[in-house]
Amino acid sequence: MKLALIMAIPAFSFEIPLCIHCKHYRNTLLTDSKFGTCALFPIVAKDSYYLVNGVKSRKVTNYYCSTARGSERMCGEEGKYFERK
Repeated sequence: MKLALIMAIPAFSFEIPLCIHCKHYRNTLLTDSKFGTCALFPIVAKDSYYLVNGVKSRKVTNYYCSTARGSERMCGEEGKYFERK
């Protein structure tokens, strides 16, 4: 019984890093935090008119936090790049 309790304590002793507590979290919709984006992972759209008019106007958006946390190439489930606000 004591061994089971000792083994269970480390499993609950860490805090899961939540995106809403990270300094890179951006809330895009003021009503729902689950659609927040991560400032660390931008999506840069290619400007198809640059060669026509010479004006650089790249629209930069960011991946949703749920996408970044679901991909091991980005933050992953463990929150590799998490930084507390």
